[in-house]
Amino acid sequence: GAVSGAEFVGGLVGRNEAAISNDGEDGSIFNNSISQAEIVNSYATGNVSGNYQIGGLVGRNLLSVDPSGIEGASINAIISDSFATGHVVAGLYGQPTAGGLVGANYGRIENSYATGNTSGVDLIGGLVGYGGGGVITNSYATGDATGTGQYVGGLVGLNEDSVITNSHANGSVTGDDSVGGLVGYNDGTISNSYATGIVNGNDYVGGLVGSNLGTIENSHAAGTVAGISHVGGLAGINANQISQSYATAEVVGEHRVGGLVGRNFNSGSTLGNISESYATGVVSGGDYVGGLVGLNSGNITNTFATGRVQGASYVGGLVGINDGGMVGRSFWDIETTGQISSAVGSGKTTTELLTRSTYTDAGWTFTSGTGTWFMIDGETRPFLQSEY
Repeated sequence: GAVSGAEFVGGLVGRNEAAISNDGEDGSIFNNSISQAEIVNSYATGNVSGNYQIGGLVGRNLLSVDPSGIEGASINAIISDSFATGHVVAGLYGQPTAGGLVGANYGRIENSYATGNTSGVDLIGGLVGYGGGGVITNSYATGDATGTGQYVGGLVGLNEDSVITNSHANGSVTGDDSVGGLVGYNDGTISNSYATGIVNGNDYVGGLVGSNLGTIENSHAAGTVAGISHVGGLAGINANQISQSYATAEVVGEHRVGGLVGRNFNSGSTLGNISESYATGVVSGGDYVGGLVGLNSGNITNTFATGRVQGASYVGGLVGINDGGMVGRSFWDIETTGQISSAVGSGKTTTELLTRSTYTDAGWTFTSGTGTWFMIDGETRPFLQSEY
């Protein structure tokens, strides 16, 4: 049946918490004083509603003490081989933190999934609303994630110092600020993951991640992405690392719009780096529009763009406008993009971009098993070896 409450509300468990108690006479910690919290081979099917940390299966999955430095310690709050199918609805005030499976995750989630829709204000995710220092692996969400505020993602709303690997999201995502097909706001690590849903927002909107201040590697996004400012096929804004990733999503926006990233940013304290990545989707915008990046002040190396690009001002086949950024060994197709110019990069014909020497002459590596790229000379554009 349906479950409702105020805080720490879950379809199966409100709080799944692992802890350590000081059982030694001198306050020392022994192995047998460690409590492991595990939920395995479990599920919930009812709808869940609440005001704070609400999940289709678990409200909060918490590792309450850092076990590093504790000899022999093996402690975690684990959710494994489990799922939730009910819809999750969060309160309308504050930051309710709601996820299709778990509201807030500080532990480990593996081989698990959620299929219900999740809705609320901020910190809304198809699987997890907030990830803080935890791990999500081999997991997915297919339901829609809808928030009226910020940090809304198809898998995770806000990923902070957490690791997401081998995971994906397929649902539609709608929010205002920091809205992503997989993660709304990423300050952790995302690898070998993807998103394919329809993403709609206003500011910082991306097919995979809305705002990236962490690391994205070996990941991709498809589907469609629409927003107003800082809109990208993979990430709306990037202020850290994107490598060996790509976007095929169609992108529509007004300001700072890119096939891969809307804005690649250098704040002075953080620097956006994009390497060994590409974009092939159609890009449409008003100003600062690029086949790869709309506005660049960071570093871009070993990239290309082939999707059609349309805009009103500061439009480029690769980059719309370059504000002091460093760009090297990067190309755009002057035929398929419909753009003969770019703020930076090298424009090539389609035939030239189907020719391996175009890339090897620039230092790209195609060595089987150890290189980054793969292509059939004269027949295909480059693909990442990680795609196979």
